[in-house]
Amino acid sequence: MRAPSQDPFPDNQTGSHVEIYGTVGPMNGVYTVQIDSGDSVAFNGNKDNLVPRTLLYQSNSLVPGTHTVTISNSPFDGQTLSIDYAVVYGSSYDDPKPSSTP
Repeated sequence: MRAPSQDPFPDNQTGSHVEIYGTVGPMNGVYTVQIDSGDSVAFNGNKDNLVPRTLLYQSNSLVPGTHTVTISNSPFDGQTLSIDYAVVYGSSYDDPKPSSTP
C-alpha cells in the first residue's frame, strides 16, 4: 500500500477517510467542517499552547468516492485558522499486488 496523499488542500480526491491537520493555539478559534452537503460541525482550535500539525478533523465513515470538504473559520477578535495538510485514504491509493516472477 502506498502512502496516502498529503497534498495541501486536495482537489477532487477520492477516498473513504479524510484527516485534516493544522495548528491549535491561543490565536486560533472556532471553525466548522462540512463534508459534501452534510451538516456543518463546529470545533474550537483555541488552546493555551501553540501546537502545529494537530488533528483538527477526521471522518472515517465516508462512502468511497469523490467528496467535497468545506472548512470555514469563525474568527472572533482576530482569531485565525491554520491548516497544514490533509490526508485522504481510500481504495484509489491501494497499489496492485506485485506480479510473481517465474
